[in-house]
Amino acid sequence: MNYATLCQDRNYLENKYHRTDQPFNGYRRRNYHGYEFDPATGLDDDEIIEGLTQLDGTLSGLSHDVIKARLVEYVLDHTRIDVNEHDYFVGIYTWGRVISRFTHDRWKLEVYREKIPEQSALMEQLDRTKSSVIWPDFDHVVPDWVSLMGLGFPGILERARAFRARREQQGELTDEQRHYFEAIDIIYSALLRLIDRMYRYALEQKHDKAPVIAQSLKNLRDGAPQNIYDAMQLIYIYFIVSDGIDCYQVRSLGHGLDETLYPFFQKDLADGRYDRDEIRELLAYFMMQWSAIGNVMGQPMYLGGTNEQGTTKYNELSHDILDVHYDLGIFDPKIQLKVNTNTPDALLNKVFSMIRDGHTSFVFCCEPAMTQAVLAMGATPEEARAMDIRGCYSTGIRGEVSTTTGYVNALKTVEYALHNGYDPVAK
Repeated sequence: MNYATLCQDRNYLENKYHRTDQPFNGYRRRNYHGYEFDPATGLDDDEIIEGLTQLDGTLSGLSHDVIKARLVEYVLDHTRIDVNEHDYFVGIYTWGRVISRFTHDRWKLEVYREKIPEQSALMEQLDRTKSSVIWPDFDHVVPDWVSLMGLGFPGILERARAFRARREQQGELTDEQRHYFEAIDIIYSALLRLIDRMYRYALEQKHDKAPVIAQSLKNLRDGAPQNIYDAMQLIYIYFIVSDGIDCYQVRSLGHGLDETLYPFFQKDLADGRYDRDEIRELLAYFMMQWSAIGNVMGQPMYLGGTNEQGTTKYNELSHDILDVHYDLGIFDPKIQLKVNTNTPDALLNKVFSMIRDGHTSFVFCCEPAMTQAVLAMGATPEEARAMDIRGCYSTGIRGEVSTTTGYVNALKTVEYALHNGYDPVAK
């Protein structure tokens, strides 16, 4: 297909997050803007930092949960926004992980010094001798997309409130839990205000995409996603807020993008809301977001898996996702494929053909081996079957948070061998 509308908008999309005609550092990808948003919609970067600094001075004595929530809330309430004629996905101006100087950067030192002093000493020793480097890593997070798709942002908020009320009624709510639930309430309430603000701004715009975007934002403000476009918009908004404002990179788009979107895909086709060409075009706009962001590590998403009955999760939408990725000629998002004995030959042959054509941004992940690895870590068979692939190739059960990563210096073994098993650097 020719993606007629996308062809007209592609230059904007490629320059949405940073100017392609200017130097760009993928490690500092969040420190760029492709263009300026309407100043009437909120504050610029310096004003946001100034406001956060002033707010930070009023938060001493509060729990870490609530401090972070208040900082995120400030950004969501004050950031500039955009609903652009060249895009189906909204613009949120502030990213750059602006709260990290007040939270992550400050608190990790507390953890090192007060919570894990012995482990911190070992980490420093390994780093000094160049044996390995280990650090707290919050960039391998995959949220519970099943709940997000089923409940939406308002439903998640209401569920948290119900859990808190139940614990309070039972007299089981600890101070730590109270702070946790309060933080959820603050952030999700602010997120819904942001979506409402973007919805009202969309209503003011006169271009052809504005009514479509407005309806999607209204759906997400009021409840769960109603169609495949809503579902993609939710994934995108969650990613930008989590990775750009907070410090958690969402390292998979959906619990298998094809599985996540497939119920919406089927319903939209059955109801006549979209035809397959229209869905492919929406997928193209969706994937172009991460291609344009330019994460130096790439943005992973995975496809496939195994159903409870032992059948494959690959479906016609899986093929459409691959086709769009190929047609766009992009390498980001990078695609991970769960491969099993039930994986259809037609799908594998399609990917092999893409690779022969130079479209090589794929990782083949052995699902049986990954299942065994997750089972060995204590997962139930059902948890292992529904496991996420997060980050480059890691596996984990749904909703689990990974916080540690590191690199091992394999050449260090050669140095040991040349020095009779001793480390010449360690004194």
